[in-house]
Amino acid sequence: MNGPGDLVLLFSIILYLQVVTLILFYEIFIKKTDSLEPLIVFVLFYTFFVLPLPIRAYVTNIIEGSVTPYMDELYPYLPSSVLLSTIGLLILFIVYHSKLVYILAIKIPLPPAVTPKGSRFAFLFLMGLSILLCYLLSLPLGGVMSLFLKGYAASAELFGKGYLAICFPWAFIAILFLLQRYALYHKIIDIAAFCVFFASMVFIQLVMGNRSLIITMALATFFFVHYSIRRFRAWEIFFFGLLAFITLSIYGLLRSSFYEGIDFFITNTKKSFVNIIESGQLIRSMFYTITIGEFVVPFETFPQMIRTVGHEIQPLFGLSFIRAPIYYIPQVIFPDRPLPLSNWYMKTFYGNEFGLHQGRQFFFLAEGYLNFGIPGVFMVMAIWGIFLGVLRVYKNLADGEPGALLIYAVTLAFIFRAIAGDFTSLVVGFPTQNLVPALIGLLISTNFRRWRLAKRRSKL
Repeated sequence: MNGPGDLVLLFSIILYLQVVTLILFYEIFIKKTDSLEPLIVFVLFYTFFVLPLPIRAYVTNIIEGSVTPYMDELYPYLPSSVLLSTIGLLILFIVYHSKLVYILAIKIPLPPAVTPKGSRFAFLFLMGLSILLCYLLSLPLGGVMSLFLKGYAASAELFGKGYLAICFPWAFIAILFLLQRYALYHKIIDIAAFCVFFASMVFIQLVMGNRSLIITMALATFFFVHYSIRRFRAWEIFFFGLLAFITLSIYGLLRSSFYEGIDFFITNTKKSFVNIIESGQLIRSMFYTITIGEFVVPFETFPQMIRTVGHEIQPLFGLSFIRAPIYYIPQVIFPDRPLPLSNWYMKTFYGNEFGLHQGRQFFFLAEGYLNFGIPGVFMVMAIWGIFLGVLRVYKNLADGEPGALLIYAVTLAFIFRAIAGDFTSLVVGFPTQNLVPALIGLLISTNFRRWRLAKRRSKL
């Protein structure tokens, strides 16, 4: 049976949940690791992307919202997709705890202590550069306000202009140095300034409908505060996580495009919210992202690759990994560069009626299968195990140094975007949006002093 009620699909889902439960139990109750360790954060986001589509497929075959219209064709391949995801998770877990990650992590230098003037200069430099880039980005559109008021439609204007659109994530990294100053010197003016800038940036991204950046900002802030300023309790992590999930889910149905002004944005949003309440759809809107929204989209690419690679589509044999660095070249300079996998997938399976700014996120394991089949899936998970393990050890070696923890926080915050994206998002998107500005800011805030290697330890 291939369809709702398929017992093989149900078995694969149950097996996945059992493996996740065992891993979390081991980490939390046996290893007694922190609730925000890289492996735990990864497993939670990974599960949010792996299970929604298979669970929905087991319950119903109704196509609505963002659910793929290829559901009937994908049914036979969903169990194997979930099973490969499960085996891959076990491989990641084993590699994550291997000695290799420690050997690699101790080779990564740690930043020296920052200076009061240096951290202030880091904030001013990054914020000034971000404002300049934002001005250049919005100039052809009639100014910054014109760009903001395009709302959700602004994403079309940003396509192919990533070298300027980095102004938004760079501005956030800039204000993180205010939070870093507070972690070091505990001055009210620093935390007050951070809160004002953070609230302003969240509001701007709400107007533009960019929930992804809001999530990245919130996660990075949460991680940094947890490890540098104040440890959150488990119930606080659960509460804030649930509140953020419900709020941003509802807002996904409220966002719109082409506002006449800020007043119009507020009025229109309020009106849409009232309509949701009056229609009795409030509860459903809280969780639509895991039933018919964003979380059911990326995973469809995995069974689709299993169905078509070797038959309708030839394997890439590593090409998508090798060519990832070419996406550092702006499209205005290299207009003939290959389409990113999300756009390639859209063009191949959905036709040309969609704009290039529209796409379906390409699940990271789907890229592994597209290149090397099943071995490619396991290879990708092994690499991720190394990446997450090194991140864990690096954080432990930092010994509470806010500079190193800032790198840790912005890296960990990018995980949810990398899971739902191809290799390019990790190799190009993460450095250009998060890591590079963080490193520049740290170089400035430490007066360009030499970084140090951590001392070897017998246990971490």
